[in-house]
Amino acid sequence: MAARSGLTGGTIRRSFQLFWRGLRAKPRLFALGIFGSAVYGASTVASGWMVGRLTDEVATPAIRGAAEVTARHVWMAGGVLALIALMTAIGVVGRRAITGAAVFHLQAHKRREVTHQYVKLPLSWHRRHPTGQLLSNASADVEAATQVFNPLPFALGVILMLFIAGWAMLAADYVLGIAGMIILPGILVANAIYRRYMSPLVTRAQQLRAEVADVAHESFDGALVVKSLGLENRESDRFEKSTMRLRDANIAVGRTRAVFDPVMDALPTLATLLVLAVGTVRISIGAAATGDVVMASFLLTLMTHPVRSIGFVLGELPRALVGWERISRVIDAQDRLPAGTADITGQGPAHVTVQGLSYSHRDPATGAETTVLDKLDLDVTPGKTVALVGATGSGKSTLANLLVRLEAPTSGDVLIDGTSLSEWSAAARAEQIALVSQETFLFDDTLRGNI
Repeated sequence: MAARSGLTGGTIRRSFQLFWRGLRAKPRLFALGIFGSAVYGASTVASGWMVGRLTDEVATPAIRGAAEVTARHVWMAGGVLALIALMTAIGVVGRRAITGAAVFHLQAHKRREVTHQYVKLPLSWHRRHPTGQLLSNASADVEAATQVFNPLPFALGVILMLFIAGWAMLAADYVLGIAGMIILPGILVANAIYRRYMSPLVTRAQQLRAEVADVAHESFDGALVVKSLGLENRESDRFEKSTMRLRDANIAVGRTRAVFDPVMDALPTLATLLVLAVGTVRISIGAAATGDVVMASFLLTLMTHPVRSIGFVLGELPRALVGWERISRVIDAQDRLPAGTADITGQGPAHVTVQGLSYSHRDPATGAETTVLDKLDLDVTPGKTVALVGATGSGKSTLANLLVRLEAPTSGDVLIDGTSLSEWSAAARAEQIALVSQETFLFDDTLRGNI
């Protein structure tokens, strides 16, 4: 049995499952992106630590006029900072370029997975799912499910940066270290509150996005009927109402995020102010050096933007979970038509026999069944042409679909040359049997390709 792509458990467990499955899909690219983020994080901490050391060993003695500080020391300090800046730039470029490529590859992979599943699922499944929803699954939902992986490698590098920075600050002065790392509980608390309010809003926005696509598709697909019956205004009003609902849902999402993002931006700044306040007291009593306070405050200042990447991940996470669940329902759909293994090669006209064929439609909303064909028997000898005539809805198209096994009958069987159609392999069925519908569809291809 194929592995299920859906996520299970609580929000935290599903979040880790989402991250693991996405990273595992493109491991090399994401590994390089995370490595670039780690280089950036380590270089950032190194720059803060070096600024603190240079403050105590070069800048402060030079200001006091110490003779041991020469121009050579100043140039060496500038060279070290330039080297660290170069490593930081390499980490930034590598992180952004490689992570961007990984995310686009992941999106393409999930879109192929969804559309390949569409081809395998029977017509009965497609009838239960509006076309607009299927378009949304392959486009907006895939984008929502994978967008969180854009800031994820950066956020993982930032976590490493926070640990290294915390160690550096604690090593310099444990009181300053504790004051600086108080930012971590604040991030966790802000995320818990944000996720609680954001998840239902994002779920509704994704559902409404699919509804808008569905209404638009119905209007475009039935354009001839709409114009011939003069229903343009009604269709315009229907589309406007659906888009207004989507607009209101997106505004609600934006308002919630507008509160969360400034909080995530403010946390490092508040930690910096706390470090400066505590550091001033520590310097006044001789418990800390000036360089230690400069290093801690400089590190927190540098981490203001990187810490936002954690906020970006947490902000995109509810939307990603909803998008992943929506495309997983397609990928995990099990109602496929079973195919046999008989590799049958036809020789001339076929003998078609229909025995006790019945078919019922099920209403997905109410579960009620409507019988379209009831114990139909039919025998078509080789070389004979048969016309199916009947009123609209009498089951002509349904019978045609059953004869080529685009759908499975509720009961009964279709035999071709004495072999049940369910025993034919999919390749043999496609090679020997064809259905030409009266509803013509032109592909974006040559005339030969369409034929």
